[in-house]
Amino acid sequence: MTHPAVPASSDGLPRLSGWMAAAVFTILTIVFTWPQALHWLSVPDFIDTYFSLWRIGWIAHQLTVDPRHLFDANIFYPLHDTLAYSDAVLLQGLAGAPLIWMGVPTVVVYNLLILSAFVLSGLGAFLLVRDLTGSSAAGLVGGIVFAFAPFRFDHCSPRKLGGLLSSRTGGVVCPLKELPPSDAPGGGSSCSVGRDPVLDPGWAMFPHR
Repeated sequence: MTHPAVPASSDGLPRLSGWMAAAVFTILTIVFTWPQALHWLSVPDFIDTYFSLWRIGWIAHQLTVDPRHLFDANIFYPLHDTLAYSDAVLLQGLAGAPLIWMGVPTVVVYNLLILSAFVLSGLGAFLLVRDLTGSSAAGLVGGIVFAFAPFRFDHCSPRKLGGLLSSRTGGVVCPLKELPPSDAPGGGSSCSVGRDPVLDPGWAMFPHR
């Protein structure tokens, strides 16, 4: 019985799948953030940490109580839409809500989101670079540089949840690079995307023809 050959990258090395790359970035995340993987019930004593814990906890709570008033958070009464006074971390809150509903402590969910941000950032950059260059090695280097740059750890020490999840960059650019150019038959407007409005309100989309 013969097995299909693993396709090679442009550098002659075996092409690394997304799942294998995810495993690599998971291991690297544990190493670079050690010993955080041992302390799921602890967080730094920092105001942004507690603020993020409250935000994901509020989203999980309000979605089951009164989702129509999700943004009417229990702060700054009697003002309305107070969740929008800062980045609302909606995607992170939605991702963590099912775990909180199952009884997982909010602090554990929060740490899981923090650590997964490194993995997803590296994986997004890996997929983008690998597909652009045809080289899995280049993808790994790009993913490591993008995921574990000093900027990431500057956001990690105070646990800035919104700033860490920058995997959106690779995730948004990857599909866009497949769009036909605007001057090609059937091509439309292309676009350059900055930051994702769901993850961070500081975003921009610049259409150009």
